Amino acid sequence: MTAARGISITWMYYAALAIGVASVLITWLIIRSRIGLGLMAIRDDEDVSACMGVNIFKYKLYCFIVASFITATAAGIYYLYPLFIQPYGAFSATWFLTLITAAVIGGMGTLEGPIIGALLV
Repeated sequence: MTAARGISITWMYYAALAIGVASVLITWLIIRSRIGLGLMAIRDDEDVSACMGVNIFKYKLYCFIVASFITATAAGIYYLYPLFIQPYGAFSATWFLTLITAAVIGGMGTLEGPIIGALLV
């Protein structure tokens, strides 16, 4: 079973595994860095972290860029096999509820929780 242009489905599974491992590693590195400390301060109290000198806009922008990159890369691999995107496939309620259920089952406060939730769902 191959997609157009001879891309095997096995290669896509390995690419998805590599992206998953890379995203967990990137998240782990960010959490344990100075940026992660700033993001946790912003999460706890935005006004106090601004008074302490945390550049809120910079940290939120950095977080948005990293999350967008990981999401776009994962979506690129996910839709590589069918080679087209359908709106009801990308924005369906079933897909959304599956992702939210995986995050809630595993726990949203840890790095390992959503991974365990995704394996259970």
